[in-house]
Amino acid sequence: MPKRGVQQVVRSASALLVLGMGTYLIGMLLVALLGPGWHLLHGDYISHETWRIPVPKKFFVRYQMGHPTMCKFGLGAPLFHGSYTLITLFTAPGKQPFRTRTDLDQFQARVTKAEQEDGNSLRSAHSVLMGDTASFCLEFAGANPEARYLVRCAVGNTPLVFYYEGERQYVADFYSMLEGMSPEKPVAKTHS
Repeated sequence: MPKRGVQQVVRSASALLVLGMGTYLIGMLLVALLGPGWHLLHGDYISHETWRIPVPKKFFVRYQMGHPTMCKFGLGAPLFHGSYTLITLFTAPGKQPFRTRTDLDQFQARVTKAEQEDGNSLRSAHSVLMGDTASFCLEFAGANPEARYLVRCAVGNTPLVFYYEGERQYVADFYSMLEGMSPEKPVAKTHS
């Protein structure tokens, strides 16, 4: 192969490499901007099961199998082992409301057992008030410092259950979200 042909191949390969790396870096930056972009397009709240739920500022929402999941990806995620935080909202089977007096012990025992089987230990248990409704939350953490922080909450007198998994720094945003929840106001019927 002539010298000129080798130089052309090297230039083309270098250009493709730079283009590929640039595209990859732009993609990583876009992932980090999903939260603010989502809020610009959709606002600051979602509705689920007659509740108005605030979405933390740096999070965006996606739906998986009918469940809203609030997501926050750090730089490099999800392609690399970058940081991420997920808040998933579930509805209890049969839409049975959580009754603190009768369901609290069973919820705590069942969730604690499942988390301990995964190598996590219970760090704290407490209630969060949302107007006149309380949610009961259990916080877990793994044995190693890189383990994700976990919070499991059942919302009193509703079938709603929240699963938080992610960075400890966003737990305060999660609790602010719970405190900011409110029942949706029924739509007034108009008479024609």
